Amino acid sequence: MEEIVLNLIKGILEEAEKRGISMGKVRLIKLLYLLEVEYYRLYQKRLTPLKWQFYYYGPYPLEIGKILGSPELEEEEINLPEDKVFHKLGIIVKEPHNKYVEPEIERLIRRVIEEWGGLDLRYLLDYVYFETEPMIGAEPGDILDFSKIKPWEETRIRKIKIKNRKKYEELRRKVKEHLENLPPLEEIRFKMDKVFLEGLKIWNEDASQVNIKGKVEIE
Repeated sequence: MEEIVLNLIKGILEEAEKRGISMGKVRLIKLLYLLEVEYYRLYQKRLTPLKWQFYYYGPYPLEIGKILGSPELEEEEINLPEDKVFHKLGIIVKEPHNKYVEPEIERLIRRVIEEWGGLDLRYLLDYVYFETEPMIGAEPGDILDFSKIKPWEETRIRKIKIKNRKKYEELRRKVKEHLENLPPLEEIRFKMDKVFLEGLKIWNEDASQVNIKGKVEIE
């Protein structure tokens, strides 16, 4: 098991480095979890024998500590402002990517990193905690049930067909009107209470670009 998981970790770290994404333990573990989720969504079977459980602030496999302590991985301390230290993970001896994982897994790693790798850590944790099927309804300490994950065919994007041209033009007009009436971004304000702000600080390991994605096709 350790070799399987270690190779996946190496694959994630290598792909992240290609994209200029610094990888700490929290981000790495959550991306490894998302890799497992998306693999199950495609093939309806587990990628690793890791026992993911609801542990403190989200999915976590207790056996991961030993694997991350492998002599094939290194941890670099990077000093940040306000006396903070970021522990960046990396690979000591790098080999060709296909030495770590099979091509289909490599492609899946690439997609996971592309969609979630650069997400602000707070939003990544929020997504993993509240929007992945194994975590929904789970209680602290529970072993996560990957069979809750719907197959890809059930979740893929569907086309919306609008045969009535008049309704289509009316829809376009309303959407355009709504967008034109939105206030400039600098005028949008919101308030956050003290407890919420303190909560954000807990997750503030690092920060990067937020990707909000979606797609709809209208014929």
